[in-house]
Amino acid sequence: MTRSTVPPMSVLGELVDRMRELAAEELDTHTLELRAFDDGDYHLRIFHTHPIINGNIEERTEIRYDREDEVIIRRYYRRHKLEQDLLEEETDVLESYSDPIK
Repeated sequence: MTRSTVPPMSVLGELVDRMRELAAEELDTHTLELRAFDDGDYHLRIFHTHPIINGNIEERTEIRYDREDEVIIRRYYRRHKLEQDLLEEETDVLESYSDPIK
């Protein structure tokens, strides 16, 4: 049996808390999604999906952590829900944040 290397939540806690603070400033309501993998990788985002326009256009604003660049970003996009075509996208760096797993 191999030992799991899923990142410990205690190490990710401060990053999650900081992103929650930013999300409270940026988003009206939100959902937090954290996926942690046994290879040590993780993906963290907090997002709000706006009401769907005409049943086909999805709008979403998300606060996410970019591990490669070690930054917290805000990403807004609109896409065609059925065809998955990206119609518009804006990305802004909110702040630098060192990867707590490195």
